[in-house]
Amino acid sequence: MSKIRIGIVGYGNIGRGVEQAIKRNEDMELAAVFTRRDPASVKVATEGAKVVHMDDMLSMKGDVDVMVLCGGSATDLPVMGPEIAANFNTIDSFDTHAKIPEYFANVDKAAKEGNNISIISVGWDPGMFSLNRLYAESILVQGSTYTFWGKGVSQGHSMDVRVVSFGFKYGLPLEADLVFDVRFLPNPYYIPELKHQTGLDEPVRSFVFKYQQTLDFTAKVEDLLSFLLPNYLDEGKTDLVIAVGCTGGKHRSVCIAKELYEFVSKKGYAATLSHRDMGRR
Repeated sequence: MSKIRIGIVGYGNIGRGVEQAIKRNEDMELAAVFTRRDPASVKVATEGAKVVHMDDMLSMKGDVDVMVLCGGSATDLPVMGPEIAANFNTIDSFDTHAKIPEYFANVDKAAKEGNNISIISVGWDPGMFSLNRLYAESILVQGSTYTFWGKGVSQGHSMDVRVVSFGFKYGLPLEADLVFDVRFLPNPYYIPELKHQTGLDEPVRSFVFKYQQTLDFTAKVEDLLSFLLPNYLDEGKTDLVIAVGCTGGKHRSVCIAKELYEFVSKKGYAATLSHRDMGRR
């Protein structure tokens, strides 16, 4: 009996898990792993399986029966789902619940035009976090609820991006993955009418962003994040902490952190913003 030839699109945590599942099914075999990275840098656990760049996916059209799409629901699947469904049979675990009808329509149209079969939103999210939160909130009715992934969003949707401002005088955030030092920017602290305000106040923000170096810096950081975030996601990273620091964590870092948070959110990532030292005196 011939085996079902599987292609894995994205070789992060989910992709590696799919690879192990394929090994446990005698009627399946892994034909290829598709990645955004340099294929030579990706080592798979299945002997004989190819590693192919996503740009060269169509070269494997006759060698893969089903593509298992292991990208994130926030940014990857809405784009790759319909594109790949036009050329291959596909399975994915898209779970941005509010957007499932829209996603289904796009994938359905592409699959029909390509004479392929696509199955979307194959469930692996049992809602355990949501149930735990419901139980806790029922018992501790006056408690405070915190979530890494944002209101109404679970771990399976994407990579959580936490943006935090801080003051270097109080120490680095130990959980930070990326640290940006904005102490080179003009300091509102030395302007009497701004000293006791924070970066959340419009006069402070206007002061910080009136300088060209602020605009140049944020543009360069946003360009860097545009490159890093999808690559972190492809690698399987689920939690990224971006820390922005100034001297006291009250003015410049707060402004820049808020700007980066809004940028990341617009990119479709589940993002949260906090200001560790803004309330210190």
